[in-house]
This record gives sequence, structure tokens and C-alpha cells, in this order.
Amino acid sequence: DALPAHFAVLDRHGVVVAVNEAWRQFARTNGLAETDHGVGQHYLEVCDRASPSCAEAAQAAAGLRAVLSGASPALTLDYPCHSSSEHRWFRMRAAPVHDLTLEGAVVAHIDITERKRAEEALRASEDRYRDLVEHSGDLICTHDLRGRLLSVNPAAERLTGYPLDVLLGMNMADLVAPAHRDAFGAYLAEIDATGAARGVLQVRTASGDIRYWEYANTLRSEGVNAPWVRGMAHDVTDRLRAEHASRASEQRFHAVAKATTDAIWDSFRGPYAGMRT
Repeated sequence: DALPAHFAVLDRHGVVVAVNEAWRQFARTNGLAETDHGVGQHYLEVCDRASPSCAEAAQAAAGLRAVLSGASPALTLDYPCHSSSEHRWFRMRAAPVHDLTLEGAVVAHIDITERKRAEEALRASEDRYRDLVEHSGDLICTHDLRGRLLSVNPAAERLTGYPLDVLLGMNMADLVAPAHRDAFGAYLAEIDATGAARGVLQVRTASGDIRYWEYANTLRSEGVNAPWVRGMAHDVTDRLRAEHASRASEQRFHAVAKATTDAIWDSFRGPYAGMRT
């Protein structure tokens, strides 16, 4: 009676002959006290009646019959048992009983609601993370300390032009523009020594186009068999080209301003006398 799990003892026909206090308390809470908390009921018949609309009830009946007949040494089954006010899950365990006074089985129902809620929360969290990674416009990948790609998100195919299955057979160094490939070893050494590396990487795509990726990568070494790198990169090619074009335009402006003998009107700072002396 001191055990928190719900226990019932069945005879060899599947009739309930005894229950513990936790079982009785559950019966009272769920309106079953008037049936003597289930004592005297045919457990298998209850399962059979519920089987047409409940797959777990059918599994429980089949598994319990196997235990009672000796065809199976034990039964373990997780099942939902929701009420109008809350969702609950239980684990059913059954094992045979053989002694001088009884041939049958002992059945335990263990409340695993908290564990199930934790599992569902973890699945929801993993689903959100997977959705974020798969729909990110930036590259998200992992690679080992030799540069071998271990995983990539779908954006990698768009950013590099290589199919995902091809990328997973490549080394990160294969993506670096040839003129900068020798520096990739220094990147690996830095992240191995310090646990982090950031910068701008010049990449050559499958079509031969040169792109620039701004990256901020970190090393994971705890809780894994071998260290690996978390890689995140954002394509900044358009931004760098725009900045380069702006600088070139500004340089041309100053060159013209220095060479001309005419006044130039600067729309932001007012009249600018760029007279050459």
C-alpha cells in the first residue's frame, strides 16, 4: 500500500482479486469506488470492451493474456489516460505470479505524465530548432577539425550551387577560393586553439562565382566523442561590392573636385569652393 504505483493482482482468468491503496485512491478520484475499486472485475473483459476504440486496450489485453498463459515473461505498455481536466500517461507493467495460494499476474500502472510532458516539450523544441535551421537564409553547418563537412542546412545548396549530398562529401577547404586556400589551415588551428574564429571567407561556388561569407564559428568539445565546429555564415558579397562601389565613387568625386576650377555644390554641406590655386 505504501507504493505510489497502482497495483492489482489478477487470478489466472484475469479477474482482479486485490488492489493497493494507490489503485483505490485512483478509483475514488475517477468515480470507480462503487465497484469496490475494481476488485472482482474481469480485467481482460474491461480491456476487450475498450479495444474497438482504443488500440492500447487491445495491446494490453493481448499482452496480459500472453503473460497469464506463460507465453510471455512480462508486459510493458505506455498508454494515455486523459481526464476532462488534464492529460495523463501511464506505463503498464505485468508479470506472472506463482505461489501456493495464487496463479495469475500482478499488474502495475505507473504515472509517467511528467516524463511524457518533458519528452513532448523536447520534441517541440527540436521541431522549432529544425524549422529554424532548415528555413534559415544563412549557411548553418558543422565540420570536424580537418574541415570535413558533417552537416549542412538547405541554404548551403543555394549559396554554393552544390547539391547537399555532394557537400557532405566535401571539405570546407574545397569551397575556399584557390587564392586563399592556404590560409584555411590557419583558421582550423585558430579555432582548435581558442574555441572560436570569425572573419570573412572568400568562397568559390560550383559555377565559379566568387562570393564573400562573414562567419562566426565556435568549437564544441564537451559531451562529444570528437570535437566539431558549429559553423554559421552570412553572404555579404552584395554589401562589400556596394561599399567598394561607394568608395570608388567617392574617390572619383574627390579627384574631380581637385582637378576642376569650378565651384561644386555639395547638397549636404552647402557651397564648396574647390578653386584650384
